[in-house]
Amino acid sequence: MAKDPVCGMDVEPKESAGTSTYKGETIYFCSLPCKERFDADPEAFVAPVESRKEEHHKKMMAAGAGAHETAKDPICGMVVDKQKSLKKDLGGRTYYFCSDGCLRTFEAPEEELKSMKKRVTIALFGVLALAILRAAFFLGLGYLAVVRFGLSPYLVGGIYATILIGYVGARWYHISWKDLMGRFYPTAKTT
Repeated sequence: MAKDPVCGMDVEPKESAGTSTYKGETIYFCSLPCKERFDADPEAFVAPVESRKEEHHKKMMAAGAGAHETAKDPICGMVVDKQKSLKKDLGGRTYYFCSDGCLRTFEAPEEELKSMKKRVTIALFGVLALAILRAAFFLGLGYLAVVRFGLSPYLVGGIYATILIGYVGARWYHISWKDLMGRFYPTAKTT
């Protein structure tokens, strides 16, 4: 496919309405009026294309000079700028981190494991307590809560579940928030 420099239309070389030669290059046209306009003043149609190519090349070179290398945080998976991130050399390899928390987790994974075990244990006991609470409401205590205190058993269970899920998932919510802010506001400092 060739491009008609006058109107910008794609032209199949075999089906072109006409051709012209300019600086050793064959130019294909979609119609005879386009060929006539080009032949009258070829510089008006070729020079802007060449200047746009040069301008595009300059922009690409400038973008390449200002671009930074990125790396992936091995803990949370966030993509970070190598120049602005925390780093740790270990075993001849450099690791890059988005925050102090991820760096501490990398340096002491047993602490993160202990913290995760604690959160999972609390979650399991919380789910068990929620199941007992729901069973109690169905066995009649729910009636007391509704009549005596004006509370809906579903409201109490919902509040309890929200608090439990918020506590257990806080670390993942924090990491997701940092990743989201890093994608939309890459220069913003996230904590």
